[in-house]
Amino acid sequence: MALADSILLSRVRCWRVFGSGTWSQPIVPSSATQRRLLFGFFYQVAKLSRVPFGSLVWVSRHERGGRTGREHYHWLIGATDWKPAISDMFRLNALWDDQPKCGFARNYLYDAALNGVEYLLKGLSSEILKRGSGADFYESGKFCRGDIDVILSSSIFRLVGGRRTIALRDGA
Repeated sequence: MALADSILLSRVRCWRVFGSGTWSQPIVPSSATQRRLLFGFFYQVAKLSRVPFGSLVWVSRHERGGRTGREHYHWLIGATDWKPAISDMFRLNALWDDQPKCGFARNYLYDAALNGVEYLLKGLSSEILKRGSGADFYESGKFCRGDIDVILSSSIFRLVGGRRTIALRDGA
């Protein structure tokens, strides 16, 4: 399934934002609360970008930090009709920071040359594993435990081909 996610996400050409958001310490919200807050953040992003939520394209992955174990999400956000400015990155940071129980966020304008899709999937695609650098191997090792939580928006499937992608996601 991870390779299918990589293929699917590499077909998306409208990424605009790469970001991450952490949770407040020492009490981290439950998984269900984290998901609700994440979706609430994406709803606010849709409002800020003036893109209907159903048309906002996003993918997110949960992880624990390697050094401190701090829980956080990484995300890619896009829309064909949205061209954010650097000032919008500060607004997105504030949207996350202002939610209850959320720690801090860092959002950046998406740069395709920096392989945001590969970073988001961290070793879940064959391309990273083929490169074989020590850092990539270390990073990918954190995600080979079966607790990988990649969340795809419904709009991704409409964007890259509808029903054909359902078979791709199901491993058929």
